[in-house]
Amino acid sequence: MKLFKVMLATLAIVSSINCYAAQENRVVEMGVFSCDQWENLNNPSSIATKHEWLLGYLSGIATATQIDFLKGQEENSLFSWMNNYCHKNHLKNISDGANLLIKELKKNMKH
Repeated sequence: MKLFKVMLATLAIVSSINCYAAQENRVVEMGVFSCDQWENLNNPSSIATKHEWLLGYLSGIATATQIDFLKGQEENSLFSWMNNYCHKNHLKNISDGANLLIKELKKNMKH
């Protein structure tokens, strides 16, 4: 059952990204983007895509693991964290940053 939830959450995330990308006539596979690419996507449409990807990724993991590490978190704080991470780690993938953010959010839940 847990595997099914993970697969369902992943499908929902991928579907929402692909639907948005289809509207823009481009393919988006954000998780494999480097932080350098993340930093260079600065037009309003790209910023919205980045925010949607990050929130979708984090929400999908929270749902799949049944750990509400997003409770009480401000969206702008999450985006700022990711922007700071990418600024310092140009060669890393954005999924690396999102996974580290999840780890930190989970750690902060215990305090």
